[in-house]
Amino acid sequence: MDPEQLKKAKKNFTKGEGALNTHIFKWNPDYVKAVPYYSEAATLYENLGNFDMAIKAYNKLALCNEKIDDTYNAAGAYEKIAKLTLKINPDDINSSLKFFRKAGDLYRIQGNSMKYQMLIKDLASEYQNKNEPEMAIALYKELVEDVFEEENYLTGSDLIPTYLNMLVAKNKYKEAIDIYLKHIHYIKNLKKYEYTIGRCWISIISIHLILNEVEIAEEKLMDMQNDIDKPHTEEFQIAYSLIDYFKKGNPEDFLKFCRKPMFTQIESEIVKQLKKIRFDTSVVAKVAKEVKYEKKLHQNEFPIEDVKGMKSSENNAKDNNFEEDVKEKQYRNEGEGESKMIGEGEAKMGGEGESKMIGENTELSKENEDMIDKMKGLDIQDNEKENKYPSKGPSLPDVDYGGAFS
Repeated sequence: MDPEQLKKAKKNFTKGEGALNTHIFKWNPDYVKAVPYYSEAATLYENLGNFDMAIKAYNKLALCNEKIDDTYNAAGAYEKIAKLTLKINPDDINSSLKFFRKAGDLYRIQGNSMKYQMLIKDLASEYQNKNEPEMAIALYKELVEDVFEEENYLTGSDLIPTYLNMLVAKNKYKEAIDIYLKHIHYIKNLKKYEYTIGRCWISIISIHLILNEVEIAEEKLMDMQNDIDKPHTEEFQIAYSLIDYFKKGNPEDFLKFCRKPMFTQIESEIVKQLKKIRFDTSVVAKVAKEVKYEKKLHQNEFPIEDVKGMKSSENNAKDNNFEEDVKEKQYRNEGEGESKMIGEGEAKMGGEGESKMIGENTELSKENEDMIDKMKGLDIQDNEKENKYPSKGPSLPDVDYGGAFS
Protein backbone atom coordinates (compact mmCIF):
# COMPACT_ATOMS: atom_id res chain seq x y z
CA MET A 1 0.00 0.00 0.00
CA ASP A 2 1.48 3.33 -1.07
CA PRO A 3 1.88 5.55 2.04
CA GLU A 4 1.63 8.76 0.02
CA GLN A 5 -1.63 7.69 -1.63
CA LEU A 6 -3.02 6.54 1.70
CA LYS A 7 -2.13 9.89 3.27
CA LYS A 8 -3.80 11.72 0.38
CA ALA A 9 -6.95 9.58 0.73
CA LYS A 10 -7.20 10.31 4.45
CA LYS A 11 -6.71 14.05 3.84
CA ASN A 12 -9.53 14.20 1.28
CA PHE A 13 -11.87 12.20 3.48
CA THR A 14 -11.18 14.58 6.38
CA LYS A 15 -11.88 17.62 4.21
CA GLY A 16 -15.16 16.08 3.14
CA GLU A 17 -16.15 15.55 6.76
CA GLY A 18 -15.20 19.18 7.48
CA ALA A 19 -17.48 20.42 4.72
CA LEU A 20 -20.43 18.65 6.34
CA ASN A 21 -19.69 19.75 9.89
CA THR A 22 -21.72 22.60 11.37
CA HIS A 23 -20.84 25.03 14.14
CA ILE A 24 -21.92 28.36 15.53
CA PHE A 25 -20.78 30.19 12.44
CA LYS A 26 -21.93 27.50 9.98
CA TRP A 27 -25.44 26.27 10.42
CA ASN A 28 -25.83 24.06 7.28
CA PRO A 29 -23.64 21.33 5.80
CA ASP A 30 -21.96 22.25 2.52
CA TYR A 31 -22.86 19.22 0.36
CA VAL A 32 -21.56 20.75 -2.86
CA LYS A 33 -18.14 21.38 -1.32
CA ALA A 34 -17.98 17.88 0.20
CA VAL A 35 -18.65 16.01 -3.07
CA PRO A 36 -15.18 16.32 -4.71
CA TYR A 37 -13.39 15.44 -1.46
CA TYR A 38 -15.39 12.26 -0.91
CA SER A 39 -15.11 11.33 -4.58
CA GLU A 40 -11.30 11.64 -4.50
CA ALA A 41 -11.01 9.77 -1.21
CA ALA A 42 -13.25 6.92 -2.39
CA THR A 43 -11.25 6.42 -5.59
CA LEU A 44 -7.93 6.43 -3.74
CA TYR A 45 -9.10 3.95 -1.11
CA GLU A 46 -10.48 1.63 -3.81
CA ASN A 47 -7.20 1.68 -5.74
CA LEU A 48 -5.27 0.96 -2.56
CA GLY A 49 -7.46 -2.07 -1.87
CA ASN A 50 -8.93 -0.61 1.31
CA PHE A 51 -12.48 -1.52 0.36
CA ASP A 52 -14.03 -0.82 3.76
CA MET A 53 -12.91 2.81 3.71
CA ALA A 54 -13.79 3.07 0.02
CA ILE A 55 -17.36 1.95 0.78
CA LYS A 56 -17.58 4.49 3.59
CA ALA A 57 -16.41 7.30 1.28
CA TYR A 58 -18.76 6.26 -1.56
CA ASN A 59 -21.66 6.15 0.88
CA LYS A 60 -20.93 9.74 1.97
CA LEU A 61 -20.60 10.74 -1.69
CA ALA A 62 -23.98 9.19 -2.57
CA LEU A 63 -25.75 11.00 0.28
CA CYS A 64 -24.23 14.35 -0.73
CA ASN A 65 -25.25 13.90 -4.37
CA GLU A 66 -28.81 13.05 -3.36
CA LYS A 67 -28.96 16.20 -1.26
CA ILE A 68 -28.04 18.35 -4.25
CA ASP A 69 -30.40 16.35 -6.57
CA ASP A 70 -27.58 14.84 -8.60
CA THR A 71 -29.32 11.49 -8.93
CA TYR A 72 -27.07 10.22 -11.69
CA ASN A 73 -23.85 10.46 -9.65
CA ALA A 74 -25.66 9.28 -6.53
CA ALA A 75 -26.73 6.13 -8.43
CA GLY A 76 -23.16 5.64 -9.62
CA ALA A 77 -21.88 5.82 -6.01
CA TYR A 78 -24.39 3.19 -4.84
CA GLU A 79 -23.40 1.03 -7.78
CA LYS A 80 -19.77 1.22 -6.62
CA ILE A 81 -20.78 0.26 -3.07
CA ALA A 82 -22.71 -2.77 -4.35
CA LYS A 83 -19.76 -4.05 -6.38
CA LEU A 84 -17.25 -3.51 -3.54
CA THR A 85 -19.57 -5.32 -1.12
CA LEU A 86 -19.47 -8.33 -3.40
CA LYS A 87 -15.68 -8.16 -3.55
CA ILE A 88 -15.45 -8.25 0.22
CA ASN A 89 -17.97 -11.08 0.58
CA PRO A 90 -18.89 -12.77 -2.72
CA ASP A 91 -21.46 -15.00 -1.04
CA ASP A 92 -23.41 -12.14 0.54
CA ILE A 93 -25.33 -11.14 -2.52
CA ASN A 94 -28.29 -9.83 -0.51
CA SER A 95 -26.21 -7.05 1.04
CA SER A 96 -24.98 -5.91 -2.36
CA LEU A 97 -28.50 -6.13 -3.82
CA LYS A 98 -29.64 -3.56 -1.27
CA PHE A 99 -27.31 -1.01 -2.87
CA PHE A 100 -28.09 -2.19 -6.40
CA ARG A 101 -31.75 -1.46 -5.67
CA LYS A 102 -30.90 2.05 -4.51
CA ALA A 103 -28.93 2.61 -7.70
CA GLY A 104 -31.76 1.20 -9.78
CA ASP A 105 -34.37 3.45 -8.17
CA LEU A 106 -32.26 6.53 -8.92
CA TYR A 107 -31.64 5.43 -12.51
CA ARG A 108 -35.40 5.01 -12.97
CA ILE A 109 -36.05 8.52 -11.63
CA GLN A 110 -33.94 9.75 -14.53
CA GLY A 111 -35.93 7.53 -16.90
CA ASN A 112 -32.88 5.35 -17.43
CA SER A 113 -34.10 1.93 -16.33
CA MET A 114 -32.03 0.34 -19.09
CA LYS A 115 -28.87 1.43 -17.27
CA TYR A 116 -29.87 -0.56 -14.21
CA GLN A 117 -30.86 -3.61 -16.28
CA MET A 118 -27.56 -3.61 -18.12
CA LEU A 119 -25.72 -3.31 -14.82
CA ILE A 120 -27.40 -6.41 -13.35
CA LYS A 121 -27.13 -8.37 -16.59
CA ASP A 122 -23.40 -7.70 -16.83
CA LEU A 123 -22.90 -8.69 -13.23
CA ALA A 124 -24.96 -11.87 -13.71
CA SER A 125 -22.87 -12.75 -16.76
CA GLU A 126 -19.73 -12.47 -14.64
CA TYR A 127 -21.14 -15.01 -12.22
CA GLN A 128 -22.13 -17.33 -15.04
CA ASN A 129 -18.61 -17.15 -16.42
CA LYS A 130 -17.31 -18.03 -12.98
CA ASN A 131 -19.63 -21.05 -12.97
CA GLU A 132 -21.72 -19.60 -10.17
CA PRO A 133 -25.25 -19.89 -11.61
CA GLU A 134 -27.00 -19.48 -8.25
CA MET A 135 -25.62 -15.94 -7.95
CA ALA A 136 -26.67 -15.15 -11.52
CA ILE A 137 -30.19 -16.46 -10.81
CA ALA A 138 -30.47 -14.26 -7.70
CA LEU A 139 -29.50 -11.18 -9.73
CA TYR A 140 -31.93 -11.92 -12.55
CA LYS A 141 -34.71 -12.58 -10.08
CA GLU A 142 -34.20 -9.02 -8.85
CA LEU A 143 -34.74 -7.72 -12.39
CA VAL A 144 -37.62 -9.94 -13.46
CA GLU A 145 -39.71 -9.06 -10.42
CA ASP A 146 -39.85 -5.49 -11.73
CA VAL A 147 -40.44 -6.39 -15.38
CA PHE A 148 -44.17 -7.03 -14.99
CA GLU A 149 -44.96 -3.35 -14.89
CA GLU A 150 -46.00 -1.72 -18.13
CA GLU A 151 -43.20 0.84 -18.22
CA ASN A 152 -40.57 -1.84 -17.57
CA TYR A 153 -42.05 -4.66 -19.68
CA LEU A 154 -41.36 -2.94 -22.99
CA THR A 155 -37.66 -2.60 -22.22
CA GLY A 156 -37.15 -5.62 -19.97
CA SER A 157 -39.23 -8.45 -21.45
CA ASP A 158 -36.07 -9.94 -22.97
CA LEU A 159 -34.86 -10.65 -19.42
CA ILE A 160 -37.63 -13.22 -18.87
CA PRO A 161 -36.42 -15.98 -21.26
CA THR A 162 -32.84 -15.61 -19.98
CA TYR A 163 -34.01 -16.01 -16.39
CA LEU A 164 -36.24 -18.98 -17.30
CA ASN A 165 -33.37 -20.71 -19.08
CA MET A 166 -31.26 -20.32 -15.94
CA LEU A 167 -34.01 -21.83 -13.77
CA VAL A 168 -34.68 -24.81 -16.05
CA ALA A 169 -30.96 -25.50 -16.44
CA LYS A 170 -30.74 -25.85 -12.64
CA ASN A 171 -33.95 -27.96 -12.55
CA LYS A 172 -35.81 -25.22 -10.68
CA TYR A 173 -39.04 -26.18 -12.43
CA LYS A 174 -41.49 -24.85 -9.84
CA GLU A 175 -39.92 -21.39 -9.92
CA ALA A 176 -40.01 -21.45 -13.73
CA ILE A 177 -43.70 -22.41 -13.81
CA ASP A 178 -44.49 -19.59 -11.37
CA ILE A 179 -42.85 -17.09 -13.73
CA TYR A 180 -44.78 -18.48 -16.72
CA LEU A 181 -48.08 -18.18 -14.86
CA LYS A 182 -47.22 -14.64 -13.76
CA HIS A 183 -46.37 -13.80 -17.37
CA ILE A 184 -49.68 -15.24 -18.59
CA HIS A 185 -51.62 -13.23 -16.00
CA TYR A 186 -49.82 -10.03 -16.97
CA ILE A 187 -50.40 -10.51 -20.72
CA LYS A 188 -54.10 -11.22 -20.19
CA ASN A 189 -54.47 -7.95 -18.31
CA LEU A 190 -52.34 -6.07 -20.81
CA LYS A 191 -54.47 -7.38 -23.70
CA LYS A 192 -51.46 -7.35 -26.01
CA TYR A 193 -49.09 -9.99 -27.32
CA GLU A 194 -51.73 -12.74 -26.86
CA TYR A 195 -49.59 -15.22 -28.78
CA THR A 196 -47.23 -15.18 -25.79
CA ILE A 197 -49.92 -16.88 -23.68
CA GLY A 198 -49.94 -19.97 -25.91
CA ARG A 199 -46.16 -20.23 -25.87
CA CYS A 200 -46.07 -19.95 -22.10
CA TRP A 201 -48.55 -22.83 -21.85
CA ILE A 202 -46.47 -24.96 -24.24
CA SER A 203 -43.49 -24.40 -21.94
CA ILE A 204 -45.49 -25.32 -18.81
CA ILE A 205 -46.81 -28.50 -20.46
CA SER A 206 -43.30 -29.35 -21.64
CA ILE A 207 -41.93 -29.07 -18.10
CA HIS A 208 -44.56 -31.51 -16.81
CA LEU A 209 -43.65 -33.95 -19.58
CA ILE A 210 -39.97 -33.61 -18.68
CA LEU A 211 -41.03 -34.60 -15.15
CA ASN A 212 -43.10 -37.47 -16.62
CA GLU A 213 -46.29 -35.93 -15.21
CA VAL A 214 -48.59 -36.75 -18.12
CA GLU A 215 -51.87 -36.34 -16.25
CA ILE A 216 -50.90 -32.89 -15.01
CA ALA A 217 -49.80 -31.95 -18.53
CA GLU A 218 -53.27 -32.90 -19.81
CA GLU A 219 -54.89 -30.80 -17.08
CA LYS A 220 -52.73 -27.84 -18.12
CA LEU A 221 -53.85 -28.39 -21.72
CA MET A 222 -57.44 -27.83 -20.57
CA ASP A 223 -56.36 -24.68 -18.72
CA MET A 224 -54.66 -23.52 -21.90
CA GLN A 225 -57.87 -24.10 -23.87
CA ASN A 226 -59.76 -21.93 -21.38
CA ASP A 227 -57.14 -19.17 -21.54
CA ILE A 228 -56.94 -18.66 -25.29
CA ASP A 229 -59.81 -17.29 -27.36
CA LYS A 230 -59.23 -19.64 -30.28
CA PRO A 231 -58.50 -23.21 -29.13
CA HIS A 232 -57.54 -24.25 -32.67
CA THR A 233 -54.52 -21.95 -32.82
CA GLU A 234 -51.14 -23.33 -33.80
CA GLU A 235 -49.95 -23.11 -30.20
CA PHE A 236 -52.82 -25.27 -28.93
CA GLN A 237 -52.33 -27.86 -31.67
CA ILE A 238 -48.62 -28.04 -30.85
CA ALA A 239 -49.34 -28.56 -27.14
CA TYR A 240 -51.96 -31.23 -27.89
CA SER A 241 -49.70 -33.10 -30.31
CA LEU A 242 -46.74 -32.88 -27.95
CA ILE A 243 -48.66 -34.80 -25.28
CA ASP A 244 -49.92 -37.26 -27.88
CA TYR A 245 -46.41 -38.04 -29.20
CA PHE A 246 -45.14 -38.38 -25.64
CA LYS A 247 -47.85 -40.93 -24.79
CA LYS A 248 -47.11 -42.95 -27.92
CA GLY A 249 -43.52 -43.19 -26.72
CA ASN A 250 -41.77 -43.44 -30.06
CA PRO A 251 -38.39 -41.69 -29.57
CA GLU A 252 -37.80 -40.90 -33.25
CA ASP A 253 -41.26 -39.42 -33.81
CA PHE A 254 -41.09 -37.41 -30.58
CA LEU A 255 -37.65 -36.01 -31.42
CA LYS A 256 -38.76 -35.13 -34.94
CA PHE A 257 -41.81 -33.30 -33.58
CA CYS A 258 -39.63 -31.28 -31.18
CA ARG A 259 -37.77 -29.89 -34.20
CA LYS A 260 -40.84 -28.01 -35.43
CA PRO A 261 -40.34 -24.25 -35.91
CA MET A 262 -42.63 -23.41 -32.98
CA PHE A 263 -40.07 -24.83 -30.55
CA THR A 264 -37.63 -22.09 -31.53
CA GLN A 265 -40.05 -19.69 -29.84
CA ILE A 266 -39.78 -21.25 -26.40
CA GLU A 267 -36.83 -21.44 -24.04
CA SER A 268 -33.87 -23.39 -25.42
CA GLU A 269 -33.24 -25.22 -22.13
CA ILE A 270 -36.76 -26.66 -22.22
CA VAL A 271 -36.32 -27.90 -25.79
CA LYS A 272 -32.94 -29.35 -24.86
CA GLN A 273 -34.45 -31.31 -21.97
CA LEU A 274 -37.40 -32.46 -24.08
CA LYS A 275 -34.95 -33.96 -26.57
CA LYS A 276 -33.15 -35.76 -23.74
CA ILE A 277 -36.27 -37.66 -22.66
CA ARG A 278 -35.59 -41.38 -22.83
CA PHE A 279 -38.36 -43.83 -23.67
CA ASP A 280 -38.30 -47.57 -22.99
CA THR A 281 -38.05 -48.69 -26.61
CA SER A 282 -38.43 -52.40 -25.76
CA VAL A 283 -41.86 -51.79 -24.25
CA VAL A 284 -42.83 -49.49 -27.11
CA ALA A 285 -41.84 -52.09 -29.73
CA LYS A 286 -43.68 -54.89 -27.96
CA VAL A 287 -46.87 -52.90 -27.56
CA ALA A 288 -46.71 -51.63 -31.15
CA LYS A 289 -46.37 -55.20 -32.45
CA GLU A 290 -49.32 -56.43 -30.41
CA VAL A 291 -51.47 -53.49 -31.40
CA LYS A 292 -50.67 -54.10 -35.06
CA TYR A 293 -51.55 -57.79 -34.67
CA GLU A 294 -54.88 -57.09 -33.02
CA LYS A 295 -55.72 -54.47 -35.62
CA LYS A 296 -55.14 -56.99 -38.42
CA LEU A 297 -57.15 -59.59 -36.55
CA HIS A 298 -60.18 -57.36 -36.04
CA GLN A 299 -60.06 -55.97 -39.55
CA ASN A 300 -59.74 -59.50 -41.01
CA GLU A 301 -56.55 -58.52 -42.84
CA PHE A 302 -54.85 -61.90 -42.47
CA PRO A 303 -54.38 -63.90 -45.71
CA ILE A 304 -56.74 -66.83 -46.29
CA GLU A 305 -54.03 -69.36 -45.54
CA ASP A 306 -53.38 -67.67 -42.17
CA VAL A 307 -57.06 -67.79 -41.30
CA LYS A 308 -57.06 -71.52 -41.99
CA GLY A 309 -54.20 -71.88 -39.56
CA MET A 310 -56.06 -70.14 -36.75
CA LYS A 311 -57.44 -73.46 -35.44
CA SER A 312 -57.63 -73.76 -31.70
CA SER A 313 -59.07 -76.41 -29.47
CA GLU A 314 -62.36 -74.58 -29.79
CA ASN A 315 -62.31 -75.00 -33.57
CA ASN A 316 -61.26 -78.64 -33.30
CA ALA A 317 -64.33 -79.31 -31.21
CA LYS A 318 -66.43 -78.32 -34.19
CA ASP A 319 -64.62 -80.58 -36.65
CA ASN A 320 -67.02 -83.48 -36.07
CA ASN A 321 -69.88 -81.39 -37.39
CA PHE A 322 -67.92 -80.19 -40.39
CA GLU A 323 -69.55 -82.59 -42.86
CA GLU A 324 -73.03 -81.89 -41.56
CA ASP A 325 -72.47 -78.13 -41.95
CA VAL A 326 -71.51 -78.67 -45.58
CA LYS A 327 -74.55 -80.84 -46.20
CA GLU A 328 -76.87 -78.17 -44.92
CA LYS A 329 -75.76 -75.66 -47.56
CA GLN A 330 -78.11 -74.97 -50.40
CA TYR A 331 -77.28 -75.62 -53.98
CA ARG A 332 -79.46 -74.27 -56.68
CA ASN A 333 -79.61 -75.42 -60.24
CA GLU A 334 -80.71 -72.23 -61.93
CA GLY A 335 -80.21 -73.61 -65.46
CA GLU A 336 -83.23 -75.94 -65.27
CA GLY A 337 -85.24 -73.90 -62.78
CA GLU A 338 -84.90 -76.62 -60.19
CA SER A 339 -83.57 -76.35 -56.66
CA LYS A 340 -82.61 -78.98 -54.21
CA MET A 341 -81.86 -78.97 -50.52
CA ILE A 342 -79.51 -81.74 -49.54
CA GLY A 343 -79.20 -82.69 -45.88
CA GLU A 344 -81.34 -83.84 -43.12
CA GLY A 345 -83.96 -81.24 -43.85
CA GLU A 346 -86.46 -80.71 -46.62
CA ALA A 347 -85.97 -80.43 -50.36
CA LYS A 348 -88.47 -78.87 -52.64
CA MET A 349 -88.77 -79.28 -56.33
CA GLY A 350 -90.60 -76.87 -58.61
CA GLY A 351 -93.61 -78.10 -60.46
CA GLU A 352 -97.23 -78.01 -59.63
CA GLY A 353 -96.95 -77.76 -55.90
CA GLU A 354 -95.29 -81.11 -55.58
CA SER A 355 -92.40 -81.56 -53.14
CA LYS A 356 -90.19 -84.38 -52.16
CA MET A 357 -88.45 -85.11 -48.95
CA ILE A 358 -84.87 -86.07 -49.44
CA GLY A 359 -83.73 -87.56 -46.18
CA GLU A 360 -80.78 -89.37 -44.86
CA ASN A 361 -81.03 -92.02 -47.57
CA THR A 362 -80.77 -89.50 -50.40
CA GLU A 363 -77.64 -90.02 -52.39
CA LEU A 364 -75.42 -87.05 -52.90
CA SER A 365 -74.37 -86.29 -56.34
CA LYS A 366 -70.87 -87.29 -57.26
CA GLU A 367 -69.90 -83.64 -57.44
CA ASN A 368 -70.97 -82.96 -53.85
CA GLU A 369 -69.26 -86.10 -52.58
CA ASP A 370 -66.00 -84.97 -54.18
CA MET A 371 -66.36 -81.58 -52.51
CA ILE A 372 -66.84 -83.08 -49.04
CA ASP A 373 -63.85 -85.42 -49.50
CA LYS A 374 -61.71 -82.52 -50.56
CA MET A 375 -62.72 -80.38 -47.58
CA LYS A 376 -62.15 -83.29 -45.21
CA GLY A 377 -58.65 -83.57 -46.55
CA LEU A 378 -58.02 -79.88 -45.91
CA ASP A 379 -59.38 -80.24 -42.39
CA ILE A 380 -57.01 -83.13 -41.61
CA GLN A 381 -54.06 -81.13 -42.90
CA ASP A 382 -55.06 -78.16 -40.77
CA ASN A 383 -55.13 -80.30 -37.62
CA GLU A 384 -51.58 -81.41 -38.30
CA LYS A 385 -50.27 -77.89 -38.75
CA GLU A 386 -48.71 -75.98 -35.86
CA ASN A 387 -51.25 -73.77 -34.21
CA LYS A 388 -49.67 -70.39 -34.96
CA TYR A 389 -52.70 -68.21 -34.35
CA PRO A 390 -55.22 -68.59 -31.54
CA SER A 391 -58.90 -68.58 -32.38
CA LYS A 392 -59.32 -65.42 -30.38
CA GLY A 393 -57.26 -62.27 -30.63
CA PRO A 394 -54.53 -61.98 -27.97
CA SER A 395 -55.46 -59.93 -24.95
CA LEU A 396 -53.09 -56.97 -24.81
CA PRO A 397 -51.22 -56.37 -21.57
CA ASP A 398 -52.17 -53.30 -19.64
CA VAL A 399 -49.20 -51.22 -20.73
CA ASP A 400 -48.89 -47.47 -20.28
CA TYR A 401 -48.51 -45.95 -23.74
CA GLY A 402 -46.84 -42.87 -22.28
CA GLY A 403 -43.11 -42.17 -22.26
CA ALA A 404 -40.99 -43.89 -19.68
CA PHE A 405 -37.60 -42.69 -18.54
CA SER A 406 -34.81 -45.13 -18.87
